[in-house]
This record gives sequence, C-alpha cells and structure tokens, in this order.
Amino acid sequence: MARRQAVNDYTPLTLSERMRTSRNTLARWRDQDLGPPFSKLPSGKIVYPGDLFEEWLHEHLQPSTRDNENGDEEDEQEQADPAPVTPRYSSRL
Repeated sequence: MARRQAVNDYTPLTLSERMRTSRNTLARWRDQDLGPPFSKLPSGKIVYPGDLFEEWLHEHLQPSTRDNENGDEEDEQEQADPAPVTPRYSSRL
C-alpha cells in the first residue's frame, strides 16, 4: 500500500526553512546521501516524511561542539586558559 503524504511531511522548501539551510544544500545532501531520509515520487517531487526527519534529527544530536571528529574531547592543552596578553603602548609622544 502506498504511503499518503501526511500533514507533517516536508517539501524541500519547508524543510529548508525549518533547518535554516538552503534548498541547494538539501539537494547536495540527497546526492551525497548525507541528509534526512526522503522519497522521490513518480512525479519527481521530493518529500521528507516528518516522522523520519524527526528520527534523523534525534540521531544527529551532539552533546557539545567541543567534541572533535573522533568523539574525543580536545587536548587538555588546547582547553587551557590562553596566556595573558600584555598590552602594547605606542611610543609616540
């Protein structure tokens, strides 16, 4: 049985507005298999099922922006407070 478009489904326009990204970015993600799941209807129309988008979004939650690509925290040295800055004064009188 075919799935009917639900009220909570997204078009590329409505999803780009929801995610605050461009439709071109969504198209690139579709091409690179990076973005949320979508269906391409026989008419060529792209539809993002709302329930699958919410699952995808939940799977991509990040606990912190401080984690690097490996999921490890940055080196302690990088997390240390920066060295104090000594103000420079002009020698002009």
